[in-house]
Amino acid sequence: MRYWHGTPDEKSCKEITRTRSLRPLSEEELIVKYTYGNISTPRAGSVYVSKDPNYALIYALGGNYAGSGVVPVHPSRHGCLFEIDVPASADIVVDEDELGELAANGKIPWLKKLGQDVAKGEVYSSEEGEDDEDLWVAATRWGDYAAWIQLGHLLHEVLSASDMKRILPKAKNYAIRGPNRVVHAYRIDKKLISKMRKGDIQGTLAISERLF
Repeated sequence: MRYWHGTPDEKSCKEITRTRSLRPLSEEELIVKYTYGNISTPRAGSVYVSKDPNYALIYALGGNYAGSGVVPVHPSRHGCLFEIDVPASADIVVDEDELGELAANGKIPWLKKLGQDVAKGEVYSSEEGEDDEDLWVAATRWGDYAAWIQLGHLLHEVLSASDMKRILPKAKNYAIRGPNRVVHAYRIDKKLISKMRKGDIQGTLAISERLF
């Protein structure tokens, strides 16, 4: 299967381009890079990919800037977008924020019920440290991204492998464990954001440098 991955900094671009694979971070590396255990910490040993190249582009630009004309404030002028080949043998699950969103929006009724069950009694831990709100309310009434992540982490703890397989076709963003291979790499110039159109990935690639 083919997926996409974006990174906004040139150091990561060079490393991925050199190795032609995405390397997951260990728990020790996550402790250094993140406040480990906070709600936005990625899953150790996993790499994050999307079926949607336009979604991966958000990460390559450092934000949802395509078509906005706003050049992000970021130390790296260039980001990279990678097309990834992932074998069928890889362990793949829905990434935590989309898993939480799928439960909160109620489009999968049994997942919504499970989300309500695991969120029962849980306090919403926002990135700002405000810990006085109900998690399910934050995830559903507000549609809060951080609440989706927190809910997704809780769901990952209780979902069986067979349940996850039922959810996978409904999702577009995934956390993957196992081998992967970068088949194409594109260097994205953030100063050309004004020439990009939202949702037009082919147009964006046409004004980007294809590395291989």
